[in-house]
Amino acid sequence: MHRAMIRNFRDESPGVRRERRAILLAGPPGAGKTTALSQILDALNTTPRDWRVLNADDFKDRLLKLAIDDGSYAERLTPAEVIAIENEGEKVWPRERAALVHEESSMIMKLARDQAIRLGENIIIDGTLSNSDTGSRLVAHLEENRYVVQIVLVDGPRNVTEARVDYRWSQGYESAVNKIPSIRDENLLVLGGRWVPSEVIDALYSQGDEQSICKSAASTIAESSLSVDQIDEYRITEPAGKPKLVEQRIGKSASGRWSRTRAVSYRWKSDGKPYPL
Repeated sequence: MHRAMIRNFRDESPGVRRERRAILLAGPPGAGKTTALSQILDALNTTPRDWRVLNADDFKDRLLKLAIDDGSYAERLTPAEVIAIENEGEKVWPRERAALVHEESSMIMKLARDQAIRLGENIIIDGTLSNSDTGSRLVAHLEENRYVVQIVLVDGPRNVTEARVDYRWSQGYESAVNKIPSIRDENLLVLGGRWVPSEVIDALYSQGDEQSICKSAASTIAESSLSVDQIDEYRITEPAGKPKLVEQRIGKSASGRWSRTRAVSYRWKSDGKPYPL
C-alpha cells in the first residue's frame, strides 16, 4: 500500500528536474512558508512543477482518504472520545485526527524523499526543521548525494503564528461544514480544515515566545555543511500580514564562512505593501 501511494504521488509530478538541488523549509506552522516559497521559486525562475514537493501533511491526507475509502476510518481512526463528541452534534473532521497517522505519514514521506534523492531530483522538503541533529543528518545525506541546499526559514512570535493557525483551521472548518470548495485545497470538503495540536506549538516555542526553536536549529544546520549555499530568513509580525525577507546569507568559502550576508530592510509603498531596499 505504501509503495502504491508513493507511485501515485510521483505520477502526479512527472516533470521534476534532476539538478540535485534541495530547498528545506523551516519554521512553525502558520508562519507563511508557502508564501515565502513562492517568492523563492520566482527568484530562481522556476515553478513547483520542477520540484518534488515533500510534506508529511500530504501523506496524512492520502492515508485519511484511503482509510475512508476502505472502511478502516470508522473502525481504527474514530476513538471513543470522538464518537462521544459527534453524538453531541459536533463534527470532527478527518484532519482533526491526523495525529493518529502522524508516524506512518512521516515514514512514507521519508521513503519518497530518499527515492527522490537517489534519482537526483530537485526536492522541496516542507517541515519545521526544529531538530538540529535530525536536520544535520539530512543535510549530510544530501551532501553525500552531491546536492546543493538552500534553507528558507520563516519565523515569528508565538501569538502571531498561533493566530494564523487558528484562523486557517476555522476558515477550513466553516468552509467544509457549509460545503464551500477551495481552489487551493481540493480535499477540503472531504477532510476539513488542518488542525495543529497545541502541544506542537508548545514544543516549538519552548525557549520563549518571540521566536521559535526553528531559528536556532536552522542556523545550526546551515553551518553544518558546505553543501548549504544559502539561507533566507523571513519574519511574520502580524496575523494578517505576509512574511518579509529580513536576512540572506549566500555562498560559502572552503573554510565554511559565508561569502556574503545581507540584511534586508523595507520601506512601504502607498498601497501598504513593503518593498526591499
